[in-house]
Amino acid sequence: DLRAAMNFIMGGLGAGLILMSYLFYLTNILTEKLMLNIFIVSGSIIAIGLFFVWLKIGRKLRAFYVVLKPQTSWMSREVYAVGFLYIGLIVDYFLPSNSMHFFIAAAALTFLYCQARILHSSKGIATWRAPQIPWILIAASFYEGFGLLAICLYFYPENLAASSILPAAGLGLAAINAVLWRHYVISLNKSDVGAQARILLLTSTLKIQFISYLLPSVLTMIYLAWGNEFSWTLTLAGILIIAGNINWKILLITKACHQQGYTIAKFPQRGSGRLAAPKLSKVS
Repeated sequence: DLRAAMNFIMGGLGAGLILMSYLFYLTNILTEKLMLNIFIVSGSIIAIGLFFVWLKIGRKLRAFYVVLKPQTSWMSREVYAVGFLYIGLIVDYFLPSNSMHFFIAAAALTFLYCQARILHSSKGIATWRAPQIPWILIAASFYEGFGLLAICLYFYPENLAASSILPAAGLGLAAINAVLWRHYVISLNKSDVGAQARILLLTSTLKIQFISYLLPSVLTMIYLAWGNEFSWTLTLAGILIIAGNINWKILLITKACHQQGYTIAKFPQRGSGRLAAPKLSKVS
C-alpha cells in the first residue's frame, strides 16, 4: 500500500540528496556548511519513510526483530546501513571532516542499494523481480537528488551561478533514467508479467517520460541557454522530477504489483491408478 511505497519514495529522495550534495561539494558548488544542513534535511526525509514502514507493521514492537538477520535479509541490512548513516550525521554535524563526509555518502549509497534489492527480492511479484528494477531505483534516486538540489539552490543562487555542472548532470541523469525505464517497459512484453500490470505500465509510460524526463530536460536546457535570469526553470524542472518519480513509484509499488503465486509443473499421483482411482473407460 501507500505506506510501503513511502519508504521507497522518501528513502530514495533522502539518499539521493545526500549523494548529490556530496558530489557537488567535491566540485566546490556547495559549501561545507550548506552541505551539512542538507545532510540533516536528508536524514529527516529518510526517517519519514521509515516511520511509514513502522505504521504498516501489525505488531509494532516486533519491528526490533528486523536487526536479527543481516546475513540473509536485505531489510536487516537496510536498517544497519541507516543506523550507521544517522551516527555519521550526528558526528559530522558537530565534528565535520572529509572522512566523515565520505562515510555518510557511503552509508547513504549502501542504504539505497539495500532498498533496491528489497524490491527486487520480492520474487512473487513479476514487475518487481525484473533485473532492471535495482538499477532503475538507484538511478532514480540520483535523479531525484538532482531535483531536490535544484530546488534548494534556488534559495542560494550564488552557489548555482558558480558552475554549469549541475544542470549538465541533470540532463545526463534524465537520459539515463529515460533509457532504463524504456528498456524495462519493453522487456515486460517478453516476460511473464500479467497482462493487467503490463498494460498499466505501458499505457502510463508516455506520461512518465514526459513529466519525469522530457519536460525537465527542456527546462534545464533553457537555463543553460539563458543563465541565471531563468533560474526558475531549473527549480521547476526539479519539482517536475520529484512529482513524476513519486507518481511512477506509487504506480509500480501499489498498482502494478499483482502477485503471480506459485507454478506447479507436476502433480504427484494419488493412489495406484488401478484401485483407489481407476481410469475411466472409453465410451463409444
